[in-house]
Amino acid sequence: MQGEHNMSESTLFQRKAEEYQKSQERTKEQALKISLAGFAACLLVGAAIAAVLVFVTRKVPCILLVALVGCVIGAVVGGIQTLVSFLRPTKVVICPTCGTEHRLYQSVRKYMCTCCRSLLLFGTDPTLQPALKECSFCKRQIAVSPDHGRFLCPNCGSMRQANAYGFQPEVVECSKCGASVPKSALYCVPCGAILKSDLDQPVVGDTLLKYDYDWKTGKDATGHLHYVRVLLKHVANKAQGKVDLKAAQALITRIEEALLSLGEAWQEPKLRPRIAEIVPQLDNTYAAVLDCELACLRELKKGATLSKEELVVISSEPHIAARREVERIMDAVLTSSGGIGKWTGELVKVRTAGATSVIRDYEDLENEAARFQKWKSDQRTSLKSDQGQTIKVACTGCSKELDVPISFAGKQGKCPYCYTVLNIPRPEAE
Repeated sequence: MQGEHNMSESTLFQRKAEEYQKSQERTKEQALKISLAGFAACLLVGAAIAAVLVFVTRKVPCILLVALVGCVIGAVVGGIQTLVSFLRPTKVVICPTCGTEHRLYQSVRKYMCTCCRSLLLFGTDPTLQPALKECSFCKRQIAVSPDHGRFLCPNCGSMRQANAYGFQPEVVECSKCGASVPKSALYCVPCGAILKSDLDQPVVGDTLLKYDYDWKTGKDATGHLHYVRVLLKHVANKAQGKVDLKAAQALITRIEEALLSLGEAWQEPKLRPRIAEIVPQLDNTYAAVLDCELACLRELKKGATLSKEELVVISSEPHIAARREVERIMDAVLTSSGGIGKWTGELVKVRTAGATSVIRDYEDLENEAARFQKWKSDQRTSLKSDQGQTIKVACTGCSKELDVPISFAGKQGKCPYCYTVLNIPRPEAE
């Protein structure tokens, strides 16, 4: 029985998560579609080859026989795939969040509910249904079967176990507030300090616990916000060392992840003042990535012949679509918060002739990197000139009078006493 659950307009992150879900062979319907598509492709390829050979050789009977054999082989292979897909054992799973039924293969261990987009985690027993379990660290509820075993909380990254009896995660002390936190956690819940930025994927037994799309769909808005901060710290650290072209593209992919999660966090209005504070850090981090990519291209030089892998790295700009989404929903905040504003896309021009590709021009990349460097210089100058200057602001929550640095003029901030979000006025012209 289908549960009723209305979903608001999907974000870019949610659409990408749904695309990822569709690419996984997790339901019988998906597998049958893939098998039938393969079957049809074999027939079409066989027919095309036959037509070409007939046209070239003019020997119709012999070529048709060859094509017929090819089509039969393709049909047999496609038929076997379809039969295997049809006979594979399935299970019926009920999402505990919205009540929707899903018929999945028994081998599936992770699934995103297509109705409410909740993350579902399964074990090996097909008769056990997932139930909502709360993380003891961040309090995020995740639907998990009792026999799923250990997993990373998608919200805070702490190690969890479906059957928590007797399980005690290894803990460390937060260097900022001194609280005891799980060793694998990405951030400290009490103070928000980032605890982990290398994004190494922990191994439990012989299982690699991945930070994949499945995992990220289990976050709430606060989890997405902290994940943005983790990613930016990760990219900034990596960009300080020697970076080749492939590594630079990996950093671009992390920037895309940060932008997607930023869009998710923006859906929670209470977090928007904190998001505005992150915008300059995001622009600073991206500036470092641009410098890395520019240094790599200068080593290759204009007119250098590219391999297929290098071409994909240079021509692909996956982060730009995510940035455009952020610019659409955050618009004024990107500049009022001290950020640079719009990012430019299509920075490297590549000329392709047959199987050969060469760098035609990367002047736009040079201009964009220079624009970011000027913005960073202006930011430093502004901060230096404003040093020591403050604005008197009365908190609307606790009535305390605050001395706020003038660099926050025109922005939002939190009262350090009662955490009320305040609009910081600009100083009146004399």
